[in-house]
Amino acid sequence: MHPRDPSGCKFYNTQVVFDDAGAVVARYQKKHLFSEHFFTPGTDPDTTAIFETSFGVTFTLLICFDILYETPAVINIYNHGVRDVILSTAWFDELPSLTAPQIWKGFSQGNNVNLIAANIYYPPGGFLGTGIFRTVYSEPDYYTYDTSSGNKLIVGKVKTKSVVPSAKIHQSANSEVFTYKDFDGLPLLGPSQVEERQTNTMEVIVNGKNKHKQDGKQNMEHKYLHEDLRRYNHVILERTSPGVFGGQELCHEDGLCCNLSYEYPAEQPEDIVYMLIAYSGLVEKGEGLYHLYVQVCGVVLCLNETIDSCGHFEDAYIPDSAFRAYSLSGTYSDRYIYPSVFTDTLQLFSAEKWNYTLSESPDHFHAIIHLHEEVNDLSMLSLYARWFSRDPNH
Repeated sequence: MHPRDPSGCKFYNTQVVFDDAGAVVARYQKKHLFSEHFFTPGTDPDTTAIFETSFGVTFTLLICFDILYETPAVINIYNHGVRDVILSTAWFDELPSLTAPQIWKGFSQGNNVNLIAANIYYPPGGFLGTGIFRTVYSEPDYYTYDTSSGNKLIVGKVKTKSVVPSAKIHQSANSEVFTYKDFDGLPLLGPSQVEERQTNTMEVIVNGKNKHKQDGKQNMEHKYLHEDLRRYNHVILERTSPGVFGGQELCHEDGLCCNLSYEYPAEQPEDIVYMLIAYSGLVEKGEGLYHLYVQVCGVVLCLNETIDSCGHFEDAYIPDSAFRAYSLSGTYSDRYIYPSVFTDTLQLFSAEKWNYTLSESPDHFHAIIHLHEEVNDLSMLSLYARWFSRDPNH
């Protein structure tokens, strides 16, 4: 019997997709619930989240907390060749690495997929950030992350790389893996091989829903969670002389080692502190209800030389800075690495000004962000990875 319903009925957090004739073409029940005790986790095969449109594009669905897990989207991306993902969410922002724009951009770039994300707009509750995130570097991401935006309709054109043959989708429910080709017959690209090819173009509309009325307010205070960084290895980045590169390595458990190449400009405020951080291990979410195994390399802005001050910049006065990170790299145990570059104005650094590559060796994956220009007001440069097989009860 369900605890909220004496009749014993089960309730699911569900996405439903209708075609242009109004027929239901897909239903996906959220698998990874987040403090949703009134819902039952979905147990259907991951392929039930896949659907094909009348305009020849195949999508996979996911809901909110699902984005930090392997099922359904990651499985459908890597096992079934899906390159376009639709996310509906009520995402609660967490600094310094897991705000909505960071995780949306990281997921898109790290998995080489287009991500269409519709988030609730209610900043006092921590919900903000809707957008279209493209894998092609020459096409900027189109998103809103503004407490005064209210509801906002986003429309943009997206180039997609592949179509999954619908006849094979449901044959793969028993984990049979198929190799798919791109529209032009070339193999699907990996995350380190992003290149622009005109294959198919779709126009998408994303609407961030407003959970509560604004009551005439034009600017709402936004609420943030903060990651406890005290478990992370960390080191203050020493100031360099102008024109002199600095280099720093920092390691943690499981063979994770992070390397940074950087430079401080001549005019740098004295009270600006940056740290290199490294961590491989479990983190807790939802007040300790959920445990995820992560591996993180990052450069984070701090208010002083204590790790507790790092990532707590949203309400502080931060003088203009021009810290120059040339590259951040790390040695990881699995390939699911989500790169992002975020500023203290709480916006993504332009995707045209950096690139991400991933290479594989016999015993690790090597991920690297190269930045082509200095990042004014950097708050977090991140290579945030999930190691799914190390999750408890995996």
